[in-house]
Order: sequence, then structure tokens, then C-alpha cells
Amino acid sequence: MARLNKANIFLISLLLIGIVVGVYAFSFYKHYHDVILLSAVKAPVRMVLDEISQDMEKGRHEVARRKIDVLREKWTDFYWCNGIGHSFSNLVGDIYAVDDHALNESFGVDSNDIEGNGGNRE
Repeated sequence: MARLNKANIFLISLLLIGIVVGVYAFSFYKHYHDVILLSAVKAPVRMVLDEISQDMEKGRHEVARRKIDVLREKWTDFYWCNGIGHSFSNLVGDIYAVDDHALNESFGVDSNDIEGNGGNRE
């Protein structure tokens, strides 16, 4: 009977160690994904929302609407794929492209002129 008690104590100890290791592993996993979420989603979206707010304050409503459309498109891709394989890493670049396009339109600059070929397509 004493031997059975030692076996039970060993199994209970093993179970408790497994629970502690499992909780620690889950905590590490959650912290890792929080950091990834912070760097891959929260920071770029915050920067884009600041850009949109600045455009709204300056009265550039059409540019802000285009930026919102870009953000909505990226968010839809991210949402439907549960964040797997999609990130917001190029979101800021896409937003700056909207800004550049709006700036070129406001000054009447053709995109071919920017490329340095003077509008000639050779």
C-alpha cells in the first residue's frame, strides 16, 4: 500500500509540473503574440490614423477618404485571413503613396514627369 501512495504522489507531482510548464508556455506564447500585434498592427494603424486626422484638420477630405479606403482594404484582408500572412507593414507606404498622388494632382504633375522621362513614353 505504501508503494501505491508513492506512485500516486509521483503522478500528482508530474501532473502539477506539467500544469506549471503549460501555463508558463501559454503565457510566453500570449506575450509573444502581443508584441507581434503591437509592432505589426497597432503601430502602423496608429500612424495612419494620425495621418488621416491631420488631413481632416487641414480640410483635405478627399485625401483622408482615400486613406480610409486603403486602411479598410488592408483591414479586410487581415480580418478574413485571421492575420496569417497579412500584415500592415506596407500600410504606411501605401498611405504615403496616396499622399504623393494627391500632391501630384494638386500641382498638375504627370506621374511620367516624376520618373524623369519628361512625359515621353519611349
